[in-house]
Amino acid sequence: MRAPMKIRKIVVALGLISAFGLVAGCGSTTTTAPDGSKVKVEDGGDKVSVESEDGKVSVDVQGTELPEGFPKQDVPLVDGKIVQAISESTSGGFHVTLVTSNADPKAALDQAVSKLKDAGFKSEGSVNIGIVATEIMKSDKWNVTLSASEGPDSKSSAVTYQVVPSKG
Repeated sequence: MRAPMKIRKIVVALGLISAFGLVAGCGSTTTTAPDGSKVKVEDGGDKVSVESEDGKVSVDVQGTELPEGFPKQDVPLVDGKIVQAISESTSGGFHVTLVTSNADPKAALDQAVSKLKDAGFKSEGSVNIGIVATEIMKSDKWNVTLSASEGPDSKSSAVTYQVVPSKG
C-alpha cells in the first residue's frame, strides 16, 4: 500500500532539509517537490518546519523537548531522554522517541504499556518481530503505536510513540 500523497510530500520535504544542509544554519527556502508542488522549509536553529499545502511538520533537530502541543497529560511517557521529537499539523499527530535506562526492549515496552493502561488506554494488539516489540493502544482521545528496540548501547532501549488523535 502506498503512503498517502500528504505523507510522501512531507517525507520528501524532510529529505530536502538534509540535502540543502538547512539544519546547520538559520533561514528558509522554498523548493519544488517531485509532484510540482511548492514546499517551504524553515530552519530556526535546532527546530525545522516543513510546510506545504497539505500541512506542516515541525522537527526538534536536537530532540530534547516534547513537540509543542504534545498531550502529556493524556499520554504519559516512560522516563528517558528524548532523542527525536516531531509534530505534524495535518493529522494533529506526534512522533517521540526516548532512550530509557532499561536494557530489555520488551520490558521497556511493557512499562510504556502499563503507563498508558493506567491512563485509560486499551491494547488493540501487539507484534514482536526479532528485536522490535510493538503495541497498539487506544483511548477515547488518542491512538498510540508504541515500539521498543535495542538502544544505542547495551544498557538502554529506545521507545517510540506514534500519537494521533482518535477518530472515534
